Amino acid sequence: MIYHIKDVDAFIKISLKTIAKIIKYKYKTLIKMVTVENVRFLMKKYVKKDQNNNIYISYKNIDKLYADIHEWIIGIELAQMAAEDKIGCYWDNKRNEMIFFNKELGVNDGKTN
Repeated sequence: MIYHIKDVDAFIKISLKTIAKIIKYKYKTLIKMVTVENVRFLMKKYVKKDQNNNIYISYKNIDKLYADIHEWIIGIELAQMAAEDKIGCYWDNKRNEMIFFNKELGVNDGKTN
């Protein structure tokens, strides 16, 4: 199924409210982590525009967008925990990603024990 998005900001706000319910967050807490502009950026890979600049998104791509937003939130939470020294983290050049770990257990790749 394909949906026509007539008001992008309204779509984003409804999406964020839906995600807040799904992950059991208060909407006010969620929008401190993910802004309308953040979602607008994430949406670019999932929406299509026609010759009249009408914006469309499929049900499958809404699901993918919601997953990306959730991953964004998890990343922010992990970064906050690392900043508070509750977990450890380092950048892995081979994987090209941040690695988070339980400081008490260490990591198994030789970086920390």
